[in-house]
Amino acid sequence: MAADTITTIETKVLIGACDPLIGPLSGLLNFVSQTRAQDSTQANALYARYQQVPRLLAEAMALHQDEADAGRTPIAANVQRVISVIDDYLGSPLESDPFANMAGPEDWDGLAGWQERMRTLTTDQIRPAVATYREGVVGLLAVARDEDHSGLCHITGGDEIYEKMIALFTTLPYSAQELHEIGQSQAKGVHADEFRHIGERALGTADLAEILDRLRNDPSLRYQTAEEIVEHAREVVERSWEAAANWFNLRPIGTCAVVEVPPYLAKNAPPAYYFPPATDGSRPGTYFINTHDPAKRVRYAAEAVAFHEANPGHHFQLTLASELKNIPEFRKHSLATAYVEGWGLYAERLADEMNLYTGDTDLLGMVSADAWRAGRLVVDTGVHALGWNRRQSVEFLQKWTALDQPSIETEVDRYIGVPGQALAYKVGQMEIFRLRTEAQAALGPRFDIRGFHDTVLGSGPMTLAMLGNLVAAWVKAT
Repeated sequence: MAADTITTIETKVLIGACDPLIGPLSGLLNFVSQTRAQDSTQANALYARYQQVPRLLAEAMALHQDEADAGRTPIAANVQRVISVIDDYLGSPLESDPFANMAGPEDWDGLAGWQERMRTLTTDQIRPAVATYREGVVGLLAVARDEDHSGLCHITGGDEIYEKMIALFTTLPYSAQELHEIGQSQAKGVHADEFRHIGERALGTADLAEILDRLRNDPSLRYQTAEEIVEHAREVVERSWEAAANWFNLRPIGTCAVVEVPPYLAKNAPPAYYFPPATDGSRPGTYFINTHDPAKRVRYAAEAVAFHEANPGHHFQLTLASELKNIPEFRKHSLATAYVEGWGLYAERLADEMNLYTGDTDLLGMVSADAWRAGRLVVDTGVHALGWNRRQSVEFLQKWTALDQPSIETEVDRYIGVPGQALAYKVGQMEIFRLRTEAQAALGPRFDIRGFHDTVLGSGPMTLAMLGNLVAAWVKAT
């Protein structure tokens, strides 16, 4: 869907969201923690930029209020999560504040003075502005929607907005009802059967409820320490990098770093996420691992997550895009959600073909991840098109996925706060597999998996319709 067909209202639904995932403060903290000044010009420019944080937060609060006044009110659960993010930041010591501790050019004689100005800016302007923003966010609780009115279908113009959100995030002409039915079929059908089949080998039972209970509650399937989480992640990332040569001609130059999520973001952050490299090569593509409360982190899911976020998932995809020479600069950094996240979910299944999963419990992690994304199709459309309340959404994920209760509640609130975004994962994965199946049928013995992957990754992010044209051209040329 072309960008100019998305109206100001749909843009405001995203930009004006009082949301812990895409809200202004969470995004700002993520980006600041990944920024460093390479020279004195950049250092001074960054100081000038972050002098504008109070204005940014004041304008964000005004937009939140405008949205609420127009009947597009936030969901109370997400407002509470934003308050939690703010409190974690304001409660963190200055020694770990990303604004106050930004890295600068080591050979600059003005470094000490610049660092002192950054600390003063943080204590005198940025933190007070965040505290003021908190007061405004707390005020939104008075008008926030309750759990029985979570979806866009309950706000002014919501049905039309959601149709456009589906088109924006999936880039294909699906209806909400079609996606809902696909999700129901996959979660209750193919993925449930996979749970039973692999669960019998891994856990000694084919009973779905018992398998899901074991995956959620068996302490032997969990980590004990943060160090254990990071060490495992690094081992999986290294092993998957070495195995890629037989499946890809195009591979990124830079390897993937593994870093812990900063503590001021960890409590409300997902289990893991990927951050692309700096354009000048000063920072590598980074796989962030959440080590908060390690005893609640499941070991069986770690390999599937690493294959999605690092190799051969987002690191291959986004770092490779940043290194391409044959496309415009803006194309290298575009985040076409269905393409980007569809590849990540495709990579989880591709890793099975590459024999990268260590054992059956790790394969259950792969199935769990896929069932979770099928559940997203059901819940996102259920909430925003069919009028599901928050309780119905939670109950569906409890019955058909292995997510634990805190994760289920976080996920449901995410779908409520960012309508349509969660649809992109499964839609993108299905489309990449569809294009691959059609190419294999057309080419027969001439089909080369490395050539297919090079075609999918070799032109940067794009809509799924564009990807279909690209693969068709490759098939014809082959």
